[in-house]
Amino acid sequence: MLSWKYYESKQSKDHRFYFNFVATNGEIVATSRMYDYEHERDETIRETISNLKGECNKEGFFLVEHILLRPEREDDKPLPICVSKDCMDCPGLRDPYSFRCLADRPILARPFRQYGVSALF
Repeated sequence: MLSWKYYESKQSKDHRFYFNFVATNGEIVATSRMYDYEHERDETIRETISNLKGECNKEGFFLVEHILLRPEREDDKPLPICVSKDCMDCPGLRDPYSFRCLADRPILARPFRQYGVSALF
């Protein structure tokens, strides 16, 4: 995420520009929106790398809304999850994406070691 090697710059058949975010195993993880100009695409990649370098540190706190993980296109594969018929965590909700989120925080970071803070998670 913090290097250009994870961003695959592309041009569509209709001559617009986009990029793929590629995992270390070569799998395309995400595809950007279309840009009219190459420099707009490249600037977005630069800004993303810059923001991630400033934001992703050992004391980060991350909140992911599951709705953002929902497949966008018909050919997208859904996440490998299983909601069993006898699940009682959220009765009546069989949709694993709506009304759910994940909070992740580093256990050893100073702000999260303070008395009472870890109990919130």
